[in-house]
Amino acid sequence: MILFVALFGLFVAALGLAGVFSPARLLAVVTRAQSALGVYGIAALRLVLGGVLLLAAPSSRAPLYLTVLGALSVVSGALTPLVGARRFEAILDWWRARPHWAVRLWSALVLLFGLSLVWAVLTLGRDTV
Repeated sequence: MILFVALFGLFVAALGLAGVFSPARLLAVVTRAQSALGVYGIAALRLVLGGVLLLAAPSSRAPLYLTVLGALSVVSGALTPLVGARRFEAILDWWRARPHWAVRLWSALVLLFGLSLVWAVLTLGRDTV
């Protein structure tokens, strides 16, 4: 589970980095999930990720952080289908209307979030007693 969280954290960090350097390209990639099937795919991903975070939490260096994130991910995954494709499209339209500096700022926060996941499960230099 730890490896999966670390890989997911790196993936999230890469998305954030892409958004910092090319907000338009990131928004184009996210737009591809704009369908009913995409909404269900996002819901499934959130549910799986939440479960993995909950399972990895006890052996991480930040168990409370990963437990809270895991619980939020499970809840948001369960609620995502209620959003529906039309509301998801409206949310994406709102994001596309934001200036690039706002997308870059948000992407920088996403980059830091991804790195925080990696940090939470990284064991290098940590005592494993």
